[in-house]
Amino acid sequence: MNILYANSPHAQTGADPFDYSHTLNSKSYQPINTGDVLVCHATEMLFKDHSRVGNIQLSSPPDDKTLKSLVKKADLLVIRGSNYITAEHDMSAWNDVIKKIDLPTMLVGVGVQHANREMFDIPSGSKEFFKTISERSIRPIGTRGEYSSQLLAHNGISNSLPLGCPTIIRSGEPKIRIKKPKKFDNWSLTINRQLKSAYASSNYMLRYLQKELISKAITDTRATILAQGEKEETLLAHQLAKDEDKFTLARFLSYGPKSKEFEQFRIKLRSFLSTSEWDSFFDGIGFSLGFRLHGNILPLTKGVPTVFLKYDSRTDELVDLLKVPYVDIAMFPKLEIDALYKQADFSKFETQYRKIYKTWQQYLAGLSTLQPQLDIVQNANLTPNRALDIGQADIAHTTAALSQLATEHQEISNKLWAKNHPEKVAESKKPKVWGLTE
Repeated sequence: MNILYANSPHAQTGADPFDYSHTLNSKSYQPINTGDVLVCHATEMLFKDHSRVGNIQLSSPPDDKTLKSLVKKADLLVIRGSNYITAEHDMSAWNDVIKKIDLPTMLVGVGVQHANREMFDIPSGSKEFFKTISERSIRPIGTRGEYSSQLLAHNGISNSLPLGCPTIIRSGEPKIRIKKPKKFDNWSLTINRQLKSAYASSNYMLRYLQKELISKAITDTRATILAQGEKEETLLAHQLAKDEDKFTLARFLSYGPKSKEFEQFRIKLRSFLSTSEWDSFFDGIGFSLGFRLHGNILPLTKGVPTVFLKYDSRTDELVDLLKVPYVDIAMFPKLEIDALYKQADFSKFETQYRKIYKTWQQYLAGLSTLQPQLDIVQNANLTPNRALDIGQADIAHTTAALSQLATEHQEISNKLWAKNHPEKVAESKKPKVWGLTE
């Protein structure tokens, strides 16, 4: 069977289509979201027994002649999912492209991007996009979790199934055993400097906790800090950063770019632009945690004890589906690395993974016939169950965190006020002479 992919690009050069190392150049490097690359790789691995006709980007499709040529060669359209379900992004243009592709269709790994798990109406163009996909689908739309399926149903799309992200079963193994000896020799922290309000209920909270964990990592000889293709971090990790890149990171870290702490951060920092190198790195890691979704899924699927930090709807629904230990950052938990490792129990995940793998097998079975099977795996028993929150409540820690954030918030407010009232700032700087009258 011949498959045309959508939103699953390959690297333009090199033997490995998921190796973007050639893009690394201090003058022209554009950020590569290696989490997205990992999803592309995992999605295509689901269909590895079939031929790849090519890929189109729905946001920048080829001309009609080229598109018709690709469609003519294909038997099935597979759309690589991502954070397509949002309150802001209207997918009318994408729907126009999909309507030109008269092929049986599958969409896998799609999910909601929202700070919390509330119901909301998606834009009308997005409703039409998912309606078109649903009408052409030969399998239920594969969502990242229960919340994503619920939100699609809220918007009139009932033909979906919570399967999680394809990266979960990327190993191809029906079982995963988490290797957890009494002690670990090293650990990794995946950071995410660019988290914004659409990804979290509190940017201040995330910034505080990331800085706290980074401070622990730079002074712990066992630790490595990981980025996922962000420009400044990647250039710094490969010793290509310019002064402006260093200053950008220094503002986030609150370390001077020439400070000892900044240099420790640089030494600890790694950023992989190849999925195979990223994968191999975790062969030697004993414990992992972090603020990137796929930065957690990758080590978990390799049997590395991994604790998720839950801060938005994506991480919330996935920890539920996977039944993995997590820390809810909402109350500024005290994060002690060795204590987190000791408390983390992966027995529920190991059981749940076997169910998830079996469900994916059923979902993908019989594809070559291209016959719709929309009632498949309805009794898969993947009902989410709240995982184990292993965060440590600590009133003193929470109070200190809130106090620090209040100070930062006041400083930001003062700067904004000064920016918006330059005449009053100028007036306040005039010298004052007291006790004299004209």
